[in-house]
Amino acid sequence: MNICESCSNEFNDGAQCYVCKKHYDFGCAGITERGFRNLGADRRAQWKCLQCKKVSFSPSRPSSEATPGGNSGGESATLDVILKEIREMKKLVTTAPSLIEDIKSIKVELIHLKESCEYNSSSLKSFHDQVSSLERGVSQIEKIQNSLAVANKEIANLKSVIETNEQWSRLSNVER
Repeated sequence: MNICESCSNEFNDGAQCYVCKKHYDFGCAGITERGFRNLGADRRAQWKCLQCKKVSFSPSRPSSEATPGGNSGGESATLDVILKEIREMKKLVTTAPSLIEDIKSIKVELIHLKESCEYNSSSLKSFHDQVSSLERGVSQIEKIQNSLAVANKEIANLKSVIETNEQWSRLSNVER
């Protein structure tokens, strides 16, 4: 259990100032619990209360806070944190051009993929049209085959009738 330096209430979870080491609940600290958790371990460890922030940003400092070198321990630590963050940002900035190139190459690949999909789609439509045409042709051929089968039966019947008539005709000629 901690006691908030601002409101003197007891609390289980809050923030501790990096400079003055005082504890504050989230309401008095001026930050939400979620916002504090999202800071990251380094930033949470470097968190400052409102009074210490005011002191570190004021143009003149009382002599009691100054060190013989002219910088307070908190200011030096803050500068170290800022330098560290600047170095991290510099690393990110130096990797940005390669990331941009990667994104450009991915974009080009996506354009090629899109063109390929469009080509495949048009080819597939063309094949579909050809298959439909072939199916219609096969259907017509089947109808013609059925008609031919019927015609062949009729021809066979007619041949049979003709042969029968020719035989009767010959028999009739022979008898006369």
